[in-house]
Amino acid sequence: MRDRFIEKISIFNDSFRAKINKFMNLSIEKRITIISMLILILSIFVMISMSSGISTKEEVISNFKTAIENKDVKLLSKTLKVDNKRVNYENLIPIMNYYHDKMDTLLDVTKKLRADNKSGMLQIESKKNILAEEYYLNINKVSVEVKSNFNDTEVTIDNKTIKSGEILENIIPGNYVASYKLKTDFGFVTGENEVTITDQDVINISVDAGNITIYSDYKDADVFIGNKNIGKKVESVVNFGPIPLNRDISIYIEKEFPWGKIKSETLYINDSGIIKLNIDMVNEKLMSDIDILLNDFFDSVFNALNEEDESLIINANEDTKDKIYDDIFKKTLFFTNNYRISDMNLNIEKSDFEYEDEIYKGNVVVKVNYDIYKKLLPFIKESHEEMFLVNLQYENDTWIACGIQRFNLYEEDNESL
Repeated sequence: MRDRFIEKISIFNDSFRAKINKFMNLSIEKRITIISMLILILSIFVMISMSSGISTKEEVISNFKTAIENKDVKLLSKTLKVDNKRVNYENLIPIMNYYHDKMDTLLDVTKKLRADNKSGMLQIESKKNILAEEYYLNINKVSVEVKSNFNDTEVTIDNKTIKSGEILENIIPGNYVASYKLKTDFGFVTGENEVTITDQDVINISVDAGNITIYSDYKDADVFIGNKNIGKKVESVVNFGPIPLNRDISIYIEKEFPWGKIKSETLYINDSGIIKLNIDMVNEKLMSDIDILLNDFFDSVFNALNEEDESLIINANEDTKDKIYDDIFKKTLFFTNNYRISDMNLNIEKSDFEYEDEIYKGNVVVKVNYDIYKKLLPFIKESHEEMFLVNLQYENDTWIACGIQRFNLYEEDNESL
């Protein structure tokens, strides 16, 4: 078989040499004529091939519409140029997605291209060739300012990284996924935004972080974020941030009271703005102190009544001493030289404490049980039960009674300071 192939090659070479020799034996005029005819035939063939690949205006519009409808980016790359230059078809994916997402406007876009050679960012251009005019669609790169809600945000679009407030230059319009990164005192905030870049001047990136302001009655309380003391008092946490949102970052405040350290409820930072945090200032130590103080107070009141000496009353200001000694008890006519009080018992029924104008205040309802007996008949006792509302205020490192009201007996005497 190899020998037969070699034989055919030899026959072809002999035939080709014979034709060449015959051509060379022709006159110069005949040889020039033959060569010219061959060149003419070849030129006609080339021009026909070129003209068959030139797109008309209608073909350009039709191909664009088909490419968008079918998301055929390779077909789009044959129709659309960027800054009048062909680009890799992968670079046209963002602009293809942009128009595909606006399919309901695609018909209007093609109508405007036919009528005006322009629709939005698209422009029909043409280039004259030897045989015909070649049409194509063109779109220009744009530059946009990238902004976000925090200036230190790093934004990456189409493999280009810039900071918020800077200009993203020479980018093909279209739909992109913008990734961002923001460093905070509580960790990095990262995420993605879908953005549309057109011939507009600005795009905005929304970073999932925020600033907070704390509102509380306890302006001198310490602030804890993420279980760490941030070294600031409540009054200093105004538009404080940035803080990552929706990351289960906790926040609470804590204050050192004279009766111990107490913290507020714990919240989680999910939104920017004002966060209200207050502290229930009541703990077991406070109620124990109040119980001791009120027992001592009422014990001293009854002792003062027994001894008819108002100065024996303790843990109260002067107005309160006068109030309970003269108005509440003596005017009841229970206490004369013939009566005495014994077996006093006190129970706290209700209480309410607050921090107002940087002063600790409290209102406590107490039930007081005691016995009255005649001096001459000490074994015959009469039991009594009284309810009092005592107003308290913390002064000079201790609580004092600054007002008192009895409200279950002798209503005509119900007065408060």
